[in-house]
This record gives sequence, C-alpha cells and structure tokens, in this order.
Amino acid sequence: MKYMAAEPRKTIVLDMDDMIQQRKLIEFGPDAKQEYVKVYKEKVEDRIKRLADEHPAIMKIKNDEALTEADLSDLELTLNNPELYITEDVLQKVFSQNKGTLVQFIKNILGLYKFPDPKERIKDAFNTYIIENSRHYSADQLNFIRTVQTVFSRKKHIEYTELFEAPFTNFGINAPMPMFTENELNDFINICGVLEKEIYAGLREKNFMFVVIRSKQ
Repeated sequence: MKYMAAEPRKTIVLDMDDMIQQRKLIEFGPDAKQEYVKVYKEKVEDRIKRLADEHPAIMKIKNDEALTEADLSDLELTLNNPELYITEDVLQKVFSQNKGTLVQFIKNILGLYKFPDPKERIKDAFNTYIIENSRHYSADQLNFIRTVQTVFSRKKHIEYTELFEAPFTNFGINAPMPMFTENELNDFINICGVLEKEIYAGLREKNFMFVVIRSKQ
C-alpha cells in the first residue's frame, strides 16, 4: 500500500514488568543522536527561552522586528550546535507540524504564535462542504459526514472502501449508498486527501523510533 512506511519502525523492548507504555524517540544531528521527543522538546524550549533575552535575533523576534539574512544565519548557527542540533526540519517533527519556519517555532515557544489546530482545519473543511452543497442533508446524512470527519481526524487517512465498513455501515442498510451518491462519497475522500497532504504529509510514524517500556505501576 502506498501510504505504508517503506520499512517498519524499530521497537526496543525494556522488560520492567506490568505497565506498558510506548514512547517516541527523535533522531537529530549528523550522528543521529536519539532522545525521547518529550525530553528533547523540553530542552529546546528551555534553550530558546534562555536565549530570548540575550540573542539579538531572538530579541528582534520577541519585539516583532524584521530579521535580516545575517540575523537568520546567526540564529541558525547558534541553534544548530552539537548540544541539540536545532533545525527547522527537526522542529517540524517534534512539534508535529508539516510546515513551519524557524521563526514561527521560536514565536510559538515564546507564546507569541499558535499553530493552526488540525482538528479545527478539518472541521472547517467539512463545514464548508456542507454549506456550499446545494442540497439539504438529513440528520442521518449529517451524522454520517461528521463520522467521516471524526474517523479521518483519528486515523489521518481514509480510503473509499472504508466507507462501506463499520462505523459507516452502522447508519443502516442505506449507508453509504443510496444515502449518498458515488460522487458525494468521492467528494468526502477528496476532502480528506487534500487535508492529509496539507496537514500530515511528512509527519508519519517513519519520522520516529518507538520504544515500548514495560514497568511496574
């Protein structure tokens, strides 16, 4: 399947009994150092906040001033050091953002910018479809569409054939057809496809290694 990762993610199991947790590891730097995403993110945030009152470029960002090419080069050099190797690409993975500039991530850490909420973007896309559609949908039809929205939000991908399986078939013998035409069902899948590329492309699990930890509660 084209959406499956080319290679399975490595899983390391530390047997410490009872409770099972799954944590993500991020690789960064030329030597592919590894760190728990949560821990690495905290270190990055701490580093940015410590630099906020002393680094000229970050001080400009705080004051919403324009940055020069020299400012950006100096900022990249400061952050991409052997301690954390903070780069735009790594930050996109750590903050689960398909897009985002170095300046936007710094503003986000300093509380000056908020990335769009994927769930709100998905909700808006489906609301727009419903509003722009000329026909009047019944309550069951609207609930079906909301279910497509919910399933996509959870799975981040959906295939046309899945519309003929649970939970969509729970709407009765008329679901999904003739409740909807084939064109309408394709419209739902197309909306999800556009959103998937916009929001989730490049952020699949292949970016991370997973560690399963068994430990006592």
